[in-house]
Amino acid sequence: MSFEQEWAGLKAAYAPESTAHMRLAGADVPGGGGGGGTGGGPAGKKRLQVTDHVLRERAGRAETVRGQFLKADDEVMRETGQIGGGLKGFRTEAALATFQERWRDQMSYVKQQLTGTASALRTAAGAFTTEDHRRKKEIDDAAGGKPGHTPPAGDRP
Repeated sequence: MSFEQEWAGLKAAYAPESTAHMRLAGADVPGGGGGGGTGGGPAGKKRLQVTDHVLRERAGRAETVRGQFLKADDEVMRETGQIGGGLKGFRTEAALATFQERWRDQMSYVKQQLTGTASALRTAAGAFTTEDHRRKKEIDDAAGGKPGHTPPAGDRP
């Protein structure tokens, strides 16, 4: 058997699988699959469903963590600031100053990361909402410009 014949046979054997298929959102497919809808994923694992509400909620949580973090930072700086003058006879002031400097740098970095995370989540939520509205408008326009309008069976492509 020549290479061309073998290759043609392999292509023919897999041709049905290479054609495009369409699955409807929410279709109950054994073993998972489908376009979502119920939130069930493969092997019964729950799938993540992201909405603008979920993104904004997570941004709020990041802001909450940031606030708690800053409160803990204030406490650490206040407590370590009191140590320096109380340890007479020890050479700790330089070490504490170095610690506080590094702590401030690290806290600044973490604060920036938490702020950036919250901001990115809110930006994603806005983009998600905008895209959702744009797609809804496209679907409504394709359906004759009327929200919820389904053209009669004879008018469908």
